[in-house]
Amino acid sequence: MNLKLKDIAQIQSGVYAKPGKDGDVLYLQSGHIDDSGVIQRNLQPSVALDHKLTNFILNDGDILFSAKGNRNISVIYSSQLGKAVASTTFLVLRPIGKNVLPEYLAWFLNHPRIQLFLKTHAKGASPPSISKETLQDLQVEVPDIQTQKEILLIHTLRKKEQQLIQQIEELKEQSLQYRLYHSSTR
Repeated sequence: MNLKLKDIAQIQSGVYAKPGKDGDVLYLQSGHIDDSGVIQRNLQPSVALDHKLTNFILNDGDILFSAKGNRNISVIYSSQLGKAVASTTFLVLRPIGKNVLPEYLAWFLNHPRIQLFLKTHAKGASPPSISKETLQDLQVEVPDIQTQKEILLIHTLRKKEQQLIQQIEELKEQSLQYRLYHSSTR
């Protein structure tokens, strides 16, 4: 079933706050996400919680969509990181109801076809940004929950396979370099 994103998730902008050395809350920025789409661990709270920020506190399963810049990655927030708010570089998506898993929605938004679509609809040149309106009107293919789980399992297994292939290649290179080095010292 195809649904508009605004029909399956609330979308709100991140909040502007001035980070400092002391704080009660993490202030998540796009630089806190690595290339594989993982939020850095060991981040320190950098903004003081006040009445302005309380409406922007993230919940488990919220999706952070990096709307500004060339990397429009989506990641899932986990409260294990600590209490946090998202900066204005993000749009925060909070799934409505039980018909879509947050992980599936993040996977869908990270899909190469959707990424290409979003890049063609970005506004501005430096840095380009995806508007909230563009995201709200995005058509999302929403299969049943079981199919979503199967897609996520296949995706997870594929990522693990890619990691193993990379590790194998690194070990082959190390072995080759070791043999070459030792054959030259004979």
